[in-house]
Amino acid sequence: MPGLAAKPVLDIDVIVGSQAGMLLAIKKLGEIGYAYRGNLGIEGREAHRAEVNEPAHNLYVSREGCDALRDHLTFRDYLRAHPGTAVVYADLKRALARRFPEDVDRYAVSKTDFVTNVLEMAGISGARIAHIRRENGKNA
Repeated sequence: MPGLAAKPVLDIDVIVGSQAGMLLAIKKLGEIGYAYRGNLGIEGREAHRAEVNEPAHNLYVSREGCDALRDHLTFRDYLRAHPGTAVVYADLKRALARRFPEDVDRYAVSKTDFVTNVLEMAGISGARIAHIRRENGKNA
C-alpha cells in the first residue's frame, strides 16, 4: 500500500482461477527457480521462495475467492478507505519491528489482534476471525 510503513520485503499474490491453474503456476514457478513451500497452514494459498531473493519478497499463489486472499484484499481496502487506521497500523508495525528485529514470526503474530479487529470492522465474520487467530497461534 503506497505510503504505509513496511518491512523491506514485498508480499506478492499471484491469483489463479482453478486448481488446475494452481498446479500449473506451481510448475511454472519451479521452472524459473522458485522453491515450492506448500500452504504453510493456510488453505488456498501456496508459498514459494526464490533462490535469489532480490528484491526480498514472498510469493504466494492464491485461488481466486479463497479466504486468505479475500482477507488480504479486505484488509488492504479497509486501510485505503480509513487513512487514520492505516497510520495506527504503520505505528504498530514500526514498534513491532523495533521489538522483534530478528524474529519475523513474533512480529507477524503480534499484528494478529490489530488485523483481526480491522477485518471485523470490515465485515468479516466472527467464525473467520477465530480461524485466523488459531492460524496465527492466538486464542480466539
